[in-house]
Amino acid sequence: MNRSRHAISALPAAQRLALEMSLHEADERRALEGELAVLEQRWKEAEEIAGISDNMFLPEGILDRLRRLKDR
Repeated sequence: MNRSRHAISALPAAQRLALEMSLHEADERRALEGELAVLEQRWKEAEEIAGISDNMFLPEGILDRLRRLKDR
């Protein structure tokens, strides 16, 4: 068989692009998942800090009163 007939370079440009995209799809997905994990961790830290700062200047006993009202 003639190898040049089966060379990737013999494929039309659109097919070569599709092949390249499919080869890198898994790598790109893993990279995005890693970025999402970092963003999720940052979001959790920001929520924790916000929760602390939200309650920092409340008068004594307010949180207990709110919990009792919520439990009703």
